[in-house]
Amino acid sequence: MPSGTREKTKIHIYSPFANALADHIRKRFPDSEIVTIWGKEEFEKHADEIEVLLCFRPPKELLAQSPRISWIMSVGAGVDSILPNPGLRKECVVTNARGIHAAQISEYV
Repeated sequence: MPSGTREKTKIHIYSPFANALADHIRKRFPDSEIVTIWGKEEFEKHADEIEVLLCFRPPKELLAQSPRISWIMSVGAGVDSILPNPGLRKECVVTNARGIHAAQISEYV
């Protein structure tokens, strides 16, 4: 790759709100490639190419089928749908959105 050029970041989104999330990400990061995934069958088709996954309750059993996955970002506070997972790459970083919904939850309660 020539100096000064970067490969596009490819972000896979697995969520009931995938299209809305994709729209926001495209506005903020126009140089990223966004792939929305609906359902387990489609996840399985993309499993071997996923490096970055933005998700809400991904199919835990299919994460082990993603040999390139390096970052999973949960759009919720919990990661119990992701971890523990002995089949997930040890190098994979898992982050969450803890605190992002604090004001809404306190108003709801």
